[in-house]
Amino acid sequence: MRIIFFRHGIARDRLPRQDDAARPLSEEGVLKTTRVVAALAKFMDAPWVILTSPKLRARQTAALLGKQLHVEPRVVEALGVGSAEQVVRVLAALERSGEPELPGAGAGPGAGEARDPRSRLRGQGIGAGPGTGSARAQRSRLCGKETKVVIVGHEPDLGEAIEMLLSGRTGGWLELKKAGAACVRTTGPIRWGQACVNLLWLTTPGLWK
Repeated sequence: MRIIFFRHGIARDRLPRQDDAARPLSEEGVLKTTRVVAALAKFMDAPWVILTSPKLRARQTAALLGKQLHVEPRVVEALGVGSAEQVVRVLAALERSGEPELPGAGAGPGAGEARDPRSRLRGQGIGAGPGTGSARAQRSRLCGKETKVVIVGHEPDLGEAIEMLLSGRTGGWLELKKAGAACVRTTGPIRWGQACVNLLWLTTPGLWK
């Protein structure tokens, strides 16, 4: 599996009483992110799956990337909870079953629908929004020789997830800049607490001026 971790672009400052999740990209954030995704897309051979945090700034970042790659991003609630372990679990579930389903998904009301992949997507909040009837087409992208996925999210979650996958531990030594990205390739099964990837590249938005 090849994984790109992409931090959202620069967001507007939080307004009084505003939910942090509702902060959009700033004009500068849109411009810088657009420049980065346009440059990266030239090196990203299709097809890719894009999974994003539900927070607005991440969804807008994912939409800019999806436009370049002609891919509809999919929202995964677990990517917005502020946990590197959740990021790793999403990837492990994707590797294992072809769906970013977390352990315990389907528990509670509607659990009887868990056998239906479409039910799992709805239960995880994946694919919410226009154009999400293409989940079958999205899943077909996972059938090739190498799964290729972009995770659009936040710090410190992404940096700590990369640290864990690279070394089997976290230490606060890797942080992605806003609109920055890193790409890794798995060398074994993805598990929390286990080194299982090689770093292919890491970039900052300043490289694409």
